[in-house]
Amino acid sequence: MSSVRSRGWGRVGAFVFVTVTALVFLSPYIWSVSISFQEPGDVFAWPIRLIPDPPTIDNYLRLWTEVSFGRWLLNSTLVVTVVTASNLIFASMAGYAFARLEFPGRQVLFYAFLATMMIPGHVTLVPKFMLLNSLGLVNTYGGLILPNVV
Repeated sequence: MSSVRSRGWGRVGAFVFVTVTALVFLSPYIWSVSISFQEPGDVFAWPIRLIPDPPTIDNYLRLWTEVSFGRWLLNSTLVVTVVTASNLIFASMAGYAFARLEFPGRQVLFYAFLATMMIPGHVTLVPKFMLLNSLGLVNTYGGLILPNVV
């Protein structure tokens, strides 16, 4: 009987732990949605109000009318789609070659590939910009897509 009770309390404890953890991780998103329905001056009001009084959709109206959010959304969608599709294609081909084909220098090439993956993006940021600038690709789709293709 006691093992059934302890198993029940263990499940309750696990449920409470998972619920609290989920709330901690979701709180920034909940806060972002909450302040999106507040007036700009109410964001820093004290005490903090999670539910705005009164709620407003003016921020969303301004987003679509005063700034070119639609263009930004289209740009992001285009870049993400092209980069994801090209990475799927090239990574599949490279993975097949490394897994199934035997060729001279395969191990060296594979370790070089792994080593380049371990270089932080911050380290390559300036050289990448200088290269794109010299190729005339700054502020173009090519400048966004080509460095991230493979």
